[in-house]
Amino acid sequence: MEWQSRESRLKMSREDLRDEYKETEGNPQIRGRIRNLQRAARRRKVKADVAKAAVVMTNPTHYAVALSFDFATMEAPRMVAKGRNLLAEEIKAEARWAGVPIIENPPLARSLYRSVEVGQPIPVELYAAVAAILAYLYRQRLDAEMRERRAREAAARAQAQAQNWRPGSEFRGGPQ
Repeated sequence: MEWQSRESRLKMSREDLRDEYKETEGNPQIRGRIRNLQRAARRRKVKADVAKAAVVMTNPTHYAVALSFDFATMEAPRMVAKGRNLLAEEIKAEARWAGVPIIENPPLARSLYRSVEVGQPIPVELYAAVAAILAYLYRQRLDAEMRERRAREAAARAQAQAQNWRPGSEFRGGPQ
């Protein structure tokens, strides 16, 4: 009998068990707060990385991968962000806001998502597919720059003609 009463006195109460668990594992509220802060930091990093991306490839609804590529160094494209479902939607929204081109190519987006980790270069097997998309975007960018330059030159010519024009000069056979 004495042995049983001694054992029951040594047992910890429920409150003691809970307090000991909090001491060893950490307070659940604090751990949850730390996880939320870490998650928010990862999301901010994804947004910053997507803004630096050259292209975002998507499966229209489920996957999004952001690739960076520098035409000056011509190194292999690197994955800067990837996401599924909600994170994919956030990546696409950030890309729209930052002006990063979004290309829908479901098979390529899925294979990139599965085979490449963030920060890693794309595998050799996918070079041709990604290079075709990057070349298309490069041509589009060059065409846009040429249109913009031509528009500026036309505006400059029109302004120069307007400065040389005098009232009634078109009836006298040119400037006098």
